[in-house]
Amino acid sequence: MSDSLFLFKQPERRWRTTKQNKMAKKAKARVILVKMLSTAGTGYNYIKSRPRISPKLSMMKYDPVVKQHVLFNETKMKK
Repeated sequence: MSDSLFLFKQPERRWRTTKQNKMAKKAKARVILVKMLSTAGTGYNYIKSRPRISPKLSMMKYDPVVKQHVLFNETKMKK
C-alpha cells in the first residue's frame, strides 16, 4: 500500500535565470572612508569619513611621532 504513494515522482524544481530572479545592483554609499596621511613623512595616518561628492580633504592635525601639528592630505585606502 505504501508503494502506491510513491508511484508518481514530482518533477525537480530548478532555478530559472530570468530577469525576475536577478538582483539589482547596490547603490554607492553617500559617505566614504579616506586615509589622511601625514606630510611629515612619518607614515602616521588618520581615518576620516567624507561625503562622496566633496573635494579631497587636507587638514592640520597632531602627529605624535614628530610631536607637532602638521598637514595631513587625503590618500587612497587599500581595499
